[in-house]
Amino acid sequence: MRISILTCLYLYLDFKDDVKKLNEIPYTLPDGQQIFIGNERVRCTEALFHPGEYGFDEALGIQHLVCDAIAKCDSDLTKQLYSSIYLSGGSTMFSGFKDRLHSEVTKCSKVAGTSDISIRASENQLFLAWLGEMY
Repeated sequence: MRISILTCLYLYLDFKDDVKKLNEIPYTLPDGQQIFIGNERVRCTEALFHPGEYGFDEALGIQHLVCDAIAKCDSDLTKQLYSSIYLSGGSTMFSGFKDRLHSEVTKCSKVAGTSDISIRASENQLFLAWLGEMY
């Protein structure tokens, strides 16, 4: 049985504690070779949020990019923008991405309370940028 890479990789809400509980699973490479992957399944996705820990010292995590982009907009729009975050693209489809982004944006945002932050994913999430879909 072939396992999709999207189902292998995922994000934890609390990386440091949860990575210790991770079990290895078999994964079949395109050439048919089978390998076992363990904490690599979460370490590579963790770089999206903490790139400095993986040698990308100048890069900001995706949560900071979101918060910085919203902060540069008119202050009258801030609350509306935090309540209208849409996920688009392949990397946003990792299991746990939406919950982790919500948690991290809540920590770095200037908005009081998590009820003001809304992150949505469409059923066409993988193709949203290509489709030019808007809600």
